[in-house]
Amino acid sequence: MTDNGGQFVARQFRDALRRAGVRHLRIRPGHPWTNGKTERVFRTVKELQRFYAPVLVSLAHVRAFCRDAMTFYNHCRPHTAHWALTPDERDSGKIWQPVLRRESLFEGQLLAYRCT
Repeated sequence: MTDNGGQFVARQFRDALRRAGVRHLRIRPGHPWTNGKTERVFRTVKELQRFYAPVLVSLAHVRAFCRDAMTFYNHCRPHTAHWALTPDERDSGKIWQPVLRRESLFEGQLLAYRCT
């Protein structure tokens, strides 16, 4: 499910989804709350990106950031909509223990919140 942004209504995007066998749903125009979970993911990624933007100097850094942001969102960050559980805890019953440790990302210059 997506909003009605140009990238989501483009023929190339529709064709790629069709080839992948993905059913695409779009929200009603002017109703972003219809897609609240996706909007919240984007908000979290944007908040993290503002902090890490100065060190995203290469495509490899951007890819590592995206990977780590999704790991953080799905496995480390408690969600109020999930009774203070992470999506992974809610969906699979696993209990992850978030810890702060030095991460090799960005040559160890930053501390990143990761799960072990």
